[in-house]
Amino acid sequence: MAEDKKNKSVLDVDKDFLDDITDLIQEKSDAALKNILADLYDFDIAVIIDNLKEDEEALYLFSLLEDETASEVILEINDDRREYITEKLSGKKISDIVSEMYSDDATDFVSELDSDVKDEVLENLDKIDKEDYHEVRELLSYDENTAGGIMGKEFIAVNEYLTVAEALKEIQDQAEEVDQFYNVWVVDNENKLVGIMSLKRLIMALKEPGKIVKEVMNSDVISVEAHTDQGGSCKNISEL
Repeated sequence: MAEDKKNKSVLDVDKDFLDDITDLIQEKSDAALKNILADLYDFDIAVIIDNLKEDEEALYLFSLLEDETASEVILEINDDRREYITEKLSGKKISDIVSEMYSDDATDFVSELDSDVKDEVLENLDKIDKEDYHEVRELLSYDENTAGGIMGKEFIAVNEYLTVAEALKEIQDQAEEVDQFYNVWVVDNENKLVGIMSLKRLIMALKEPGKIVKEVMNSDVISVEAHTDQGGSCKNISEL
């Protein structure tokens, strides 16, 4: 039986472990390295990469990661090492990694790239996933200090006139694209935010599956305009 990942945190691993990793890198023992990485959390991998002595070793280890894992690890490593690794990656590889990120993380990451690399990454992203491309392009259009500049595009929304049973089916379909969520946004026929519904509230409402969402949602929602400064004022949805 495989050892649980939580018991493999490298935060408590001594120098010998890093020396072993370094030896495997120098020997180009990719299979052994991949087996080790497979048993570690993304954050732990980032710690290893940060603590390798040479940038080239860090790049080599990073290059062994699957795009999904790389998309998490690259956000955790320190700025200098991330900059070095990013400079050595092709625009296509960066695009593949960015396509695995949440839109807010992707936007922050892309915004720090040199302009020519940024253009190449966005062009490639457009070919990989047009929806991701348009989400990142939209978020890049906002100033980084505004609400739009820090928000993400991954959320679940349902129409207020769906029944509770229909809403549950819609949520199940949309959940394939969102890893974690605790609330569901409710919109009108014009896609305007009109309320919010917690998963607990939805589960309780299943006692009466024929009820419409509008009857069980919470309309007391705080919202801000996308261009509002982070220190700006919020509005209750009833005021909009």
